[in-house]
Amino acid sequence: MLGNMAASVSPNGNMYFDLDAIPDPTADLVLWHTGYKAAPISERLFNQKDWDLYTDQLLEFASTNQFKTVCISIIFGDGAPTLPPDSLIYVNQFISKLEAQGFLPAIEIGFPNPNTTLADIGAYLAKVVSKNPLRLGIDHEGNNVGDITADNALAITKEIRAALADVNYSDFTIFGAMNPKDGWDNVIYNAYEYYSHQDPKGSLNNVFSEHVNDPVAAFSAFQDLLSTDKSVISPQKIPGPYSAPAFAISRSDADCLGGQLAPAGKLNPCGITDIMGQWEWDKVNDFLGLFTQAYPGTEEIFIFQGDQLPCDWVTCLPDSMC
Repeated sequence: MLGNMAASVSPNGNMYFDLDAIPDPTADLVLWHTGYKAAPISERLFNQKDWDLYTDQLLEFASTNQFKTVCISIIFGDGAPTLPPDSLIYVNQFISKLEAQGFLPAIEIGFPNPNTTLADIGAYLAKVVSKNPLRLGIDHEGNNVGDITADNALAITKEIRAALADVNYSDFTIFGAMNPKDGWDNVIYNAYEYYSHQDPKGSLNNVFSEHVNDPVAAFSAFQDLLSTDKSVISPQKIPGPYSAPAFAISRSDADCLGGQLAPAGKLNPCGITDIMGQWEWDKVNDFLGLFTQAYPGTEEIFIFQGDQLPCDWVTCLPDSMC
């Protein structure tokens, strides 16, 4: 079923839809996890020219497509230095720029390095300057607190939030495939990943890669999957105000904004597989319109992740990275 979208039956009995009647999504859009693949850090991105180009292209896309919140990722090392000593200057520049353009600021933190403590992260984030409270978040995996599951999420989140006492922030988001539990309200903002789910054939990632630029077919297949694969949580179980769906724009080549920064031979510069990155953005937006029409309790939608914006989605500025 495709919500309340107007449908007609053709003389041969097939159902067809008026694509011009697909509504715009009613939820606020959040561009999340604007990471970076540049390495070594001394050569790309963390210099004024490249940083300005990178962030200008991100915000141009977000502005053109009416995003409300834009996130930058801060990765605290993975055995080699990921952030240069002056990274806070660049982070504050980005926050200032996005707030000047009317966006709300967000930061996703990553700390795979076991030597990075929550106290270190709290001290760093306390120095981030923003007019609005930051939205903070973390991925459910790949951090030195261990994998975050529905069973341990509340305890881990409370531990992290205790280290953020001096940080100006509003909510704390966890990205994962978790069914919300009692006690999460006002503590955890749950971003449910409708991606990273590749087996068996026909599962989430395949739904989007097999119906490129066909939002009606993709949404129909998406709803069919919800009825057959009980491991995927129905959007009806994750309505606002403390949960939101997240969709991925991963692609398997290097033709994305962050991929153009990556050194030669870098694995997965634009994501691990083709999900929605091979689509046109207007068609992705149509899919989101069908989603919010069918699930009107949806208050926000996360688009993951900003550095994977396909080059044909972004405006080619002078000396563009794409």
